[in-house]
Amino acid sequence: MRTINISLPGSLKAFVHAQVAEGGYGSVSEYLGELIRKDMDLQRVRGLLLEGARSAPKGPVDAAYFADLRARAQRGDPAG
Repeated sequence: MRTINISLPGSLKAFVHAQVAEGGYGSVSEYLGELIRKDMDLQRVRGLLLEGARSAPKGPVDAAYFADLRARAQRGDPAG
């Protein structure tokens, strides 16, 4: 594993150490890794939302659409 060194002002360093102590993290590295993973997930979701916003509508969003969506979710079939 590679090492990254960062410098933080005292207030941020104190906050990070408090999060480690209160959040049940084993180390500062574990806490920062969690933050990075959450940011990666957020970036992925943003990308998917933008992709969906750019796509053409496939039909009306009505009661039948949501019934089909619920049925697909119950089957675990995301693509339909």
